[in-house]
Amino acid sequence: MSGEHLVPAGSRAILIGVSRYQDGMYLSYPAVGNSVEDMYALLVESMLCDWREDQVTKIVNPTNA
Repeated sequence: MSGEHLVPAGSRAILIGVSRYQDGMYLSYPAVGNSVEDMYALLVESMLCDWREDQVTKIVNPTNA
């Protein structure tokens, strides 16, 4: 790369996943949390997508809306 940032400065990504619920009526899916982490790694750490850390927000297992 030429050192220029390919993702525009105003761009943002929000990754949201719920792998476990407070209500025992719902099953837990640990893979959901893993998928959020993997997508973050793809966007930020892999150098394939060129997103900066401050452009990507992860929300995993929020306790309220």
